[in-house]
Amino acid sequence: KLPDTLVIYNNTKFNIIGDFSYLLHGENSKTREVLFGSQLLNYLTVGGGKELLKDEINYFKTNFPVSIYLVPIINLENKEKEKGQNTIFAERYFSYTPANILDSTGEINDLFNDVNFLRNQITYVDVWATWCGPCIREMKYNYPLDSLLYAYKTNRLYISIDGIQDTLKWKKTISKLKLGGYHIIANDSVQKFLTNRFGLGSNLLAIPIYFIIKNGKIVIENAYPPSDFNKLKDQLLGIMKNEN
Repeated sequence: KLPDTLVIYNNTKFNIIGDFSYLLHGENSKTREVLFGSQLLNYLTVGGGKELLKDEINYFKTNFPVSIYLVPIINLENKEKEKGQNTIFAERYFSYTPANILDSTGEINDLFNDVNFLRNQITYVDVWATWCGPCIREMKYNYPLDSLLYAYKTNRLYISIDGIQDTLKWKKTISKLKLGGYHIIANDSVQKFLTNRFGLGSNLLAIPIYFIIKNGKIVIENAYPPSDFNKLKDQLLGIMKNEN
């Protein structure tokens, strides 16, 4: 179920996600201001949430233009703009979703039958390798994306095409980059599936590759990468609203 609540205020539409949606129904305007403003400050203080909370921030500014919470909210916004997302190794607020190694020995042969959650949940899949520069560069955008996936109760599955002999290097890279989600190192069977579905012919596979699975089927073959956050968010919203 989509955790968003569509709100129309002053002829402007806002998608209020996750925990914030429940704060729209406070007993009175002052209660909503205090709860919503406090929640925004809590999330922004953690850092990395500006893009994810764009609608919530704009809703608050529109609905409570003279709130005492506005100055600290704007200050934290500006702080994030200065800091940016230039480091891969930023602290992760969602530390309670650590890396989950599903397969490090190449035992998974059929993704859709051997990985249970692919059969009944939405999953964003990232095909990468430790030696792939473009793959690693995209991971500097992981914080806002992981926050979004967490809010939308969507899994993230990383499939590495490193060789089984490089398992130790693969695990060290996962730890170094602080990657959450689920992880598989692809054996010949999984690599063959990926090549047949996404390859360029002659067994060529250009990574990174991103796709989205829902209820055991690939519903978007060319999903947007983490750096195209807003476009990817729209893709996920479309799937959750059964538009795709």
